[in-house]
Amino acid sequence: MALLLNPNVATFWNQRKRLISHQFLDGDCDLLLTRLVLSQKPKCVEALAHRRWLLQKQAAVNLLQPGWMEIELDLCTLLANRSKCNYHAWSHRQWIFSLDRSASFDVSVWISEFRINDEFARFHLSDHSGWHYRKFLLDQLKRNVHSLEKEGDELISKLLPADVARQNGQFYLYLLLDELVKNGDLLISYSAHESLWYYRRFLLQALSVVQHSCRSSESVFLDKCKGQLAACPAQTMYLENHLRWLSSPSVQIL
Repeated sequence: MALLLNPNVATFWNQRKRLISHQFLDGDCDLLLTRLVLSQKPKCVEALAHRRWLLQKQAAVNLLQPGWMEIELDLCTLLANRSKCNYHAWSHRQWIFSLDRSASFDVSVWISEFRINDEFARFHLSDHSGWHYRKFLLDQLKRNVHSLEKEGDELISKLLPADVARQNGQFYLYLLLDELVKNGDLLISYSAHESLWYYRRFLLQALSVVQHSCRSSESVFLDKCKGQLAACPAQTMYLENHLRWLSSPSVQIL
């Protein structure tokens, strides 16, 4: 009852951990309890932390239930949709995606997550947490891009045309370029969203790392934004901040 009234008290959850460790409580029951708590308080970080502890304990003895990942990802989607900018839900999603990745990189799960995040991000443009998760997915792909290339054209074509993605074997590069184009379209159509500018900077830095020049395309994009200044005053501030970032010594884009 105390947890239902105030689930953010870590002491209560620690007490339940001790009882579960001594087999006085069933861990599966606590998975249900945390879900109940989160249905009322979608940003309850202690409930999510306790849930991760339960899953780690099950994973250590190979007792994770079939379909556990789908259940957790569905829960994260529910929490993100119920509470704006739910950083804790997206952090939990990152942890779920990263759990037990030592064996192999699951390409199908990655593609599913990328497409789900694409839909979420388009409807929640100002949600920094959603865009940060997208950055996390792209970073995961960069480290495991060889796994995606081995899967064949069928999986690749779900994100990009297979003939384009296969050119020179640079799928990651073309995906970044496609993301940059989509980001520019969103910024032109919905200019007053700072999260979109931060995501663009990540893309530009990622492209510079793979040694692709963005100078001409970025100049064209900035000219389009300047044409919006009269129609959207907020664009002026974001554009000035972006230009300031581009001119910093640590950035080698323009």
